[in-house]
Amino acid sequence: MIAPAPRSAPVRCAIVIVNYNGEAFVAQAVQSALSQTVRRAALEAFPVVVVDNASTDRSLAVLRTFGEEIVLISSLENTGFSGGNNLAFARIPGAESYALLNPDAAADPDWLEELLACAGRHPNWGFVGANIRDSNRPGVLDNVGLCMALDGTVRGRGRGEPDDGRYREERPILLASGCAMLLSGAALSAAGGFDESFFCYCDDVELCLRLNLLGYSGWFAPAARSSHRFSASVGHTFSAFKAYHVERNRYWVVAKCFPWPAIPVALAASAVRYLWSALAVSGNHGPGARAVASTGLYPVVSAVARAHRDAILGLPEVLRHRRVERSRRSLGMAEFLARWRRDYLPMRTAVHLE
Repeated sequence: MIAPAPRSAPVRCAIVIVNYNGEAFVAQAVQSALSQTVRRAALEAFPVVVVDNASTDRSLAVLRTFGEEIVLISSLENTGFSGGNNLAFARIPGAESYALLNPDAAADPDWLEELLACAGRHPNWGFVGANIRDSNRPGVLDNVGLCMALDGTVRGRGRGEPDDGRYREERPILLASGCAMLLSGAALSAAGGFDESFFCYCDDVELCLRLNLLGYSGWFAPAARSSHRFSASVGHTFSAFKAYHVERNRYWVVAKCFPWPAIPVALAASAVRYLWSALAVSGNHGPGARAVASTGLYPVVSAVARAHRDAILGLPEVLRHRRVERSRRSLGMAEFLARWRRDYLPMRTAVHLE
């Protein structure tokens, strides 16, 4: 058990960074968290908590250079994004809110100030998403929230589009990216934190969907800006590790959070997407072909096969969680579908994901 950090004053917002082998970039993320404008007059109210998930590189040495400026949690095992965040929440319990920042991301100085301002304008908020740029491609967006397809696949809204101010509207969203988002402490407590069985990938999607179902709202804060090195934390955009977790966890999201009538539709849509992807690979085009080219056919096929096997094996536990949470859900199916429709990802787009 992680002992709570002693505090002399209430924590308005804890900034949480979960790191694994981020030696090359985690210092930039930490420095951007320490440099937030809201911290200037009240450091104690805005602690920076960094969880190192048993990194095998020099991450810990880098993080220790920050000394008492950060609350450092050195995990003895890699607990993933989900478990790492839950460790941080346990270390700083009862915070009014928690701001998540990936180790391969960096926040603008007023990022947290703008997230909190947006949250303050919306009673019963559960999460707020940021305006995230692509660090690898200057002038290009990473995402301004997430859209979801029929099969549970997600893609960043605005991904790959010019960062020209086209997304200026503060708007309700179904999903936010966990690489730079704000979570309500009350909503997080009601949800019970992240589902650690997800380990990484789709865990932010699953939590946002549960918060929606509990009746909380999500918002996009256009002035809360950060940047992100897409997939830098796992080394490559295409990998067997990523393919496994994305595919396994996508099925669990569907089983745990989708309305019952939508589940067979999601399964049919999955079959269609696999068919389209196979045709694209055979024609040597699309992200599937690039994944095979960079990783090899066998590792990709093996990862996806294992993902399906483990998704089925884990289904009884997923459905048990669904039954336990059902009585606490206050969002009706019609309203859930209305929120989803607002951020719907067409299947023709989902099949070309990167």
